[in-house]
Amino acid sequence: SWLLGLGPAYHHYTPIVDNEYLIILRRYGIIGFSIYIWFYVLPLWRAIKNTVDNNLGIILNSIFISTSVIFLVGNITNQIFHEMQFMGFWAVVVGLIFNVNNNKKFVEVPN
Repeated sequence: SWLLGLGPAYHHYTPIVDNEYLIILRRYGIIGFSIYIWFYVLPLWRAIKNTVDNNLGIILNSIFISTSVIFLVGNITNQIFHEMQFMGFWAVVVGLIFNVNNNKKFVEVPN
């Protein structure tokens, strides 16, 4: 099914492709692929929004934006999503990005 992908039958087909996004699309269909992409795009959108709104953590947001772009480009040829070292780093940075606006009052420097 093009909507749900090959599912458990993906072992019957070759996993050799030039683009990892194509293999994810083939295995999990449009629904799974959109969830996979949103795992990267939603935090990227949040970091861009924080930077445009001039919120605290502009340097952190800039680092995260560049990291997101590197991950998205790196996923073309390598499947970073399954690498334990990268995903641990990703989880920590995503937590920091979503926490920047929530803790504005604790980050203010007293006079």
